[in-house]
Amino acid sequence: MCLKLIVKEFNAWLGTEHNDLYLTVNCRNKAAYQLYLAVGFIDTKELYLGGQAGPQHIMCFKSKTTDEMGL
Repeated sequence: MCLKLIVKEFNAWLGTEHNDLYLTVNCRNKAAYQLYLAVGFIDTKELYLGGQAGPQHIMCFKSKTTDEMGL
């Protein structure tokens, strides 16, 4: 139920135009990476290398319904 609420909140925040939301997560932070995948973020397979904390995965949340996500 909590994941559905998160997805609904993301969609409400993104609006109805199917905007995308991007974030970065440190490559060493496996727990956060798995959490973002679980709530619907996609790994773009690109890395951000400009931060002081080391390489980071660039992840994208594409606005869609919970049914489309299988939740």
